[in-house]
Amino acid sequence: MVAAATDVLPFRSAKDYLNITVDKHDDELMEFLVAAVAGVEEFHDVVLIDRDVVETVDARNSQGLLTNLPIRELTSVSADDGSGRSWPVSRLQVTDAGVLYAGTGAPLHGRVRVAYRAGMTPVPPSYPSAVKLVLARSWQTQRPGAPGARGGNISGSGGNNTGPTAMRRVVEDVLGATIPGIA
Repeated sequence: MVAAATDVLPFRSAKDYLNITVDKHDDELMEFLVAAVAGVEEFHDVVLIDRDVVETVDARNSQGLLTNLPIRELTSVSADDGSGRSWPVSRLQVTDAGVLYAGTGAPLHGRVRVAYRAGMTPVPPSYPSAVKLVLARSWQTQRPGAPGARGGNISGSGGNNTGPTAMRRVVEDVLGATIPGIA
């Protein structure tokens, strides 16, 4: 995940944005950068970093819902009951919302194990900006000994203006989307 996080926001750009001129904080900054990318993915419900995913879904009425969006490619679909039953991916379709369904052939049913590739390639330009803001907020407020440090983590509670609601609002402001669950 470390190398992939720098595909979203190059490490040098993160250091420049935070005005860090010394190397003694590099390891800590990389941890915060990885957490910031993961936080943006979680808060915006999207997979930024292109990766392989294996997910088990309950298929009903020949449909199942995949949760790691956007889906780039199905690689395999099989029953999760040990029967060895599988569905050819060429006969399956996935909507932009992640609904997997059988276009032709045998219907999907029961617990289904789905392997696929998810992620954005290339990453849209607004996402590195969101990562920068989440990174800056967490770097300033959650590092031990940092001025205004409150503890916590990017997706957990972190005190005044650093918890999940504040971080989600940062992402929402930059990406211009309303995120469910924010009042």
